[in-house]
Amino acid sequence: MSVPEKMRCRAFSLAELIIVVVCMGILGSLAAGGIGNLMQVGREEAALGRARLLNAARSSYSLSRADAAQLWSQCGTDQQRFLLLSAAQAIEGEASEYLSSPGGYTLVLSGPLRGRTLVFRNGEPLAYR
Repeated sequence: MSVPEKMRCRAFSLAELIIVVVCMGILGSLAAGGIGNLMQVGREEAALGRARLLNAARSSYSLSRADAAQLWSQCGTDQQRFLLLSAAQAIEGEASEYLSSPGGYTLVLSGPLRGRTLVFRNGEPLAYR
């Protein structure tokens, strides 16, 4: 007894389904790896952006007071230096928001007032413009 052409069911074979599932798994793992890399790049750019903001605040602070360099050199910690910038309204926020960030980034305000903010990732210095 033969089944009329209109009544036949069309379906995928098991081999076709396995191939599709394997391809989707490979593409998914590639996408997940790329997203992890994007997160790291985003964290680094955020840390470098904060360093640039701190550099601008340092420059602004140095121009706002005649004794700025002397006050800066008298500070013993980065938190104290940040408070100088904050008190002069050269920057807003808390020191903890700027000096450390997710991904192992640390910003250091030591050095001369007109110097650059140092950026470290897991203890290793990062170069930036």
